[in-house]
Amino acid sequence: NLNIERDLDTIVAKLIKKMPVRAKAGGICIKSGPIRDCSKNDISDEIFCSYGMCPNNFHVYYMADISYNKYLTVLETIKFNKANNFPKAVEKETNKLKWLIQKYLLPELEELKKEIDNKGADKIKKTHPQLTYLVDNVDSIYEEIIAWTS
Repeated sequence: NLNIERDLDTIVAKLIKKMPVRAKAGGICIKSGPIRDCSKNDISDEIFCSYGMCPNNFHVYYMADISYNKYLTVLETIKFNKANNFPKAVEKETNKLKWLIQKYLLPELEELKKEIDNKGADKIKKTHPQLTYLVDNVDSIYEEIIAWTS
């Protein structure tokens, strides 16, 4: 009997103008709100795992689709928070996006480029069909994410 939404657009529509959202693996954090803002010393801010930002996680090129999907989700939360005037949430999500790009997506895309050069795009797409979009658009995606790191 739980009312659980899984679609980001539906969640945003219900939260619009009420509270900022934060992208998290497994859902969207709605802990902070119009009455209570997350403090800098909040325990969840200290535990990077709660943000999917653990420095101990590994990454390889065939996981780039997962990182790219996280990237797209964080982009959506930034847009939502900007549109609804939640500047602190925009700042947090932007920092998260930059971290995700630098620690995960960028290295995975660089490795993917090497694999494409070594094995060919068709072989990569056949072996890892979930990477088809990334293989076909690796250069434009790479340019897009580099723009966020500057």
